[in-house]
Amino acid sequence: MTANPVRALPRRAILLVLLAAPALFLFWFDLTRLAPPEAWLRIIRAPDRNAMAELLLRDALLPRALIAMLCGAALSLAGVLFQQILRNPLAEPATLGVSSGAYLAIASATFYAPTLLATSREAVAFAGAATAGTLVFLLGWSRTLSPVRLVLAGLVVNITCGAVATALALFNDQSVAGLYLWASGNLSQSGWDGTAYLLPRFFAAILATALLLRPLTLLGLDEGMTAALGLSPGLARLAGLVVAIALTAFVVSAVGNIGFVGLAAPAVTRLAGARRLRDQFVWAPPVGAALLWLADELASRIGIGAQQLPAGTATALIGVPLLLLLLPRLSHSGELPRDGAGRNARASRPLVILATLLGLCLLVFCVAISFAPGVRGWQWASGAQLHALLPWRWPRVAGALSAGAMLAGAGCLIQRLTGNPLASPEVLGIGAGGMLAMIGALLLDLPLDPLFQTGALFAGAVATFLLLLLLSNRSSMSAARMLLAGIAINTAFAVVVALFVGSGDPRGLVLLRLISGSMSLVRETIAAAMLVATPVLFVSLLALARWLALLPLGMPTAKAVGVSPASRLLVLCAAALLTACGTLIAGPMSFVGLMAPHMASMLGLTRPVQHLAGAMLMGAGLLMAADWLGRVALFPNELPAGIVVTLLGSPYFLWLLRRQSV
Repeated sequence: MTANPVRALPRRAILLVLLAAPALFLFWFDLTRLAPPEAWLRIIRAPDRNAMAELLLRDALLPRALIAMLCGAALSLAGVLFQQILRNPLAEPATLGVSSGAYLAIASATFYAPTLLATSREAVAFAGAATAGTLVFLLGWSRTLSPVRLVLAGLVVNITCGAVATALALFNDQSVAGLYLWASGNLSQSGWDGTAYLLPRFFAAILATALLLRPLTLLGLDEGMTAALGLSPGLARLAGLVVAIALTAFVVSAVGNIGFVGLAAPAVTRLAGARRLRDQFVWAPPVGAALLWLADELASRIGIGAQQLPAGTATALIGVPLLLLLLPRLSHSGELPRDGAGRNARASRPLVILATLLGLCLLVFCVAISFAPGVRGWQWASGAQLHALLPWRWPRVAGALSAGAMLAGAGCLIQRLTGNPLASPEVLGIGAGGMLAMIGALLLDLPLDPLFQTGALFAGAVATFLLLLLLSNRSSMSAARMLLAGIAINTAFAVVVALFVGSGDPRGLVLLRLISGSMSLVRETIAAAMLVATPVLFVSLLALARWLALLPLGMPTAKAVGVSPASRLLVLCAAALLTACGTLIAGPMSFVGLMAPHMASMLGLTRPVQHLAGAMLMGAGLLMAADWLGRVALFPNELPAGIVVTLLGSPYFLWLLRRQSV
């Protein structure tokens, strides 16, 4: 038994060398470009203040390398703590939403309480991280510690924090590039203040972790055994969570949001043979330090616009594929039931319900067109006043109606196709995948007329859906794991957006307004085209009714009653087309596609045609109401409809997730 650590030790050492050696080589190359080796010691002690190269070496290059290693080690240690406490190989500050909570707290304080940052920056970050972490744990804990629900709750908290940050950015255009650069994790340094801040806090966390080593090791045992040994599992978990959250808050307050190091470093350390918790505490921090150092050295050599590629972006682009690879290893505990739509009682008078929904949609349409605050307070517009306002209001209201109906229809198709009660274009990343294609078109300076935009969104949505189905089939992923894969795609999309907007490229603001779902951008021609397309697409979807009734039963059953395998692809393409048209107007993160099908199902509209019609009517009303609310709630300022629905939809998703906890 004593031979295993001896054999494993070289693997860990080799892993560390493989990561650190190229980083050291690149760092050495940068140092030698600035000054010869024999002058380094003298420069560190007393640089020539008139020599820019010497100042760059001492006050920029050296502290950047050291803070990269400190941040990587701190996040890796936090990742080990989270994974041990929660018994979850996917747990880390990014997947649990902790780092996003800290980032959002600092961003909010930057705009509305800047004096707090001067005196209590780490307290602000800790408060945000602790709030996000507490929310995730309360929502995901259930009667058992479910790895699936915890990570799902954490990643949806990430989406919510991103929506709030986007809203803040839209209200503070002058600071938007700096905000998104911070969100990408910027390790650039102009002195030793960051290192001096982080170093003592990191060593204090190491000491606290050492004191918690035995209790945390016992947490790997059955809770009855830990109680028999005199350990309070709740107290040990709380102490470990405080240390992990504090480490995350320290890193975010020092350099910004750097994700997935806490996932990658412990994972590769375990693959290198560090199975025991003590070995992971010893080896994961240096591996994480080398990993982030190497990522930063490589990222600093890639330019995006006028900026270098932030280290946080590089680690996220590494971490998202790693997350997808680790999904099959996730515990089966806490899986979600399939085909939640069929669990509701069928309505006895569905036509009455549909007629009522249609009437409510017309009412919301009339309110959105004519009722709003003005210089004389709230008033209904009529006559000449309404005629003057119509050119400004009807395109956005019509656009919201069409986009809401299409996204809801796409969500209905996806939920019935996958049998997944929590699936939707937003949650599975299908809208985000379409928007990634849009970003590619922006970068290539391709024409961005509405038809081309719809085509790009459709292609990206189809590609994303096929990727999800491929991952699901090849790794036997469950419904919950498919959700995790989709939210990982959303995370990658958020990183790319942060990089693009933070680069200073003027097209970044165009992209920011596209993803926010602002109906003020809808033009009359687009609104008219979407109004015509919506009923045409609905009538076309009626041909899929039989398939929609049989596909949730599984492909073998569907084949047995004569349904062709190609039917799945056709339903997929229909969902992708609806997603593309809806995302073009409402952005990729509206959650209409999640909420509307569930609401229709709760009303008893469970048959395919009834379910689809009810969902589309509900989605149209939801997005029109969200656009009106965003227009009047902060008058004269405006909150985009896509963000309003996201802020409402994220809690709704978490409520559904809690409801599925059995």
